[in-house]
Amino acid sequence: MPLIYVLDELGAKLIRDREGLSKLDWKSTNNDIGLLFLEHMKLVNDFRIGIELASKKHGYQILKHITEAELKRLHEYPLSYTDENGKQKKSRLIPDGYYLIEDDNGDVVNYFVEIDRATETVRSEKSYRSFTTKILLYRAFLESGEFTKMYGAPNFRVLVVTIGDTRVENLIWSTEQIENADFFCFTTLNYLNQSNIFEDKIWGIANEEELFSLID
Repeated sequence: MPLIYVLDELGAKLIRDREGLSKLDWKSTNNDIGLLFLEHMKLVNDFRIGIELASKKHGYQILKHITEAELKRLHEYPLSYTDENGKQKKSRLIPDGYYLIEDDNGDVVNYFVEIDRATETVRSEKSYRSFTTKILLYRAFLESGEFTKMYGAPNFRVLVVTIGDTRVENLIWSTEQIENADFFCFTTLNYLNQSNIFEDKIWGIANEEELFSLID
């Protein structure tokens, strides 16, 4: 059985002192974690390993990586958006990760990452939060100018990794129901574990039958 190690108060103090930090963003409640959170973190780290290996192979540079914990602090204000029922709402957008990648031609791309384990519905006719809500929030983030204001770039892609082909099809369908949401790319955990994130044709997008690669 694998062992899971967590940082305690003494370890946090040691890191703070060694790094010369006045404050370390750690508290004891960080260790109050469950199996769902651990599975989520494992998949987030699997993606990070995959993108680092793919970047190394192609000579790409990861100029910046922001974790989910850091994004929670960075994206502290709610965004205004119109939900799938036409109601005005506000909610925070907290991605599972962010990567700023420079390719071997010097071109730079902004990627947000979403690890989807099918724990929320694709679309809701009631007030429940759904994956469609996430699509609408990302669109509002882009169209409102908040993304450019925060990241200094005109656009981004959202890389969604989910549990299987049927879920990918359903998420693509939900994206096709929304205008100006063609910056979402979808693949499965199985593809992620067996493929090169940039090179292999493993990504599906709205209104396209064929899979494509991120470097096409």
